[in-house]
Amino acid sequence: MQALMNYPGKGHYMRYLADQQTDKALLFTYNQQQAEEQAAHTYHSKNKHSQANLDLFNTGEIQRLACVAQLSEGISIPNLRVGIIWHALGNERKAAQRIGRLLRLNPDQTATVHLLMYHDTVDEQWVAQGLESFDLAKISYVDAHAYEQFVQPAPVA
Repeated sequence: MQALMNYPGKGHYMRYLADQQTDKALLFTYNQQQAEEQAAHTYHSKNKHSQANLDLFNTGEIQRLACVAQLSEGISIPNLRVGIIWHALGNERKAAQRIGRLLRLNPDQTATVHLLMYHDTVDEQWVAQGLESFDLAKISYVDAHAYEQFVQPAPVA
């Protein structure tokens, strides 16, 4: 399974999606190296600036924060409306918590969650399990075939 996690396509596509956002975006990666590759500001156990980065993100001073598992539970982030999740992890509870991080909004607000998956792999099953408890009418799937023309990732901002 490690080969699937480290295939550069998801990382390139995650960065592409993050670059398109005008609101602050939280990026859930699979490991610390991927977090460091996705954003200039990260939150993970080996980053001594994690709390400072989270504080900057919470106040809106930075627009992109990449993290691993630490932000899945127990932390509220004000005005968070965009999340990009690298991997559903085969664990419905963890996927639901990451998605839920973005759904703590007022009823008149909306959030966008990009949950990246490869077709015809176990990713598809994990995504389906992670989304089971959500309103399926509010879920849409986007095929990223047009993205395949993208060759070089944008530099980390």
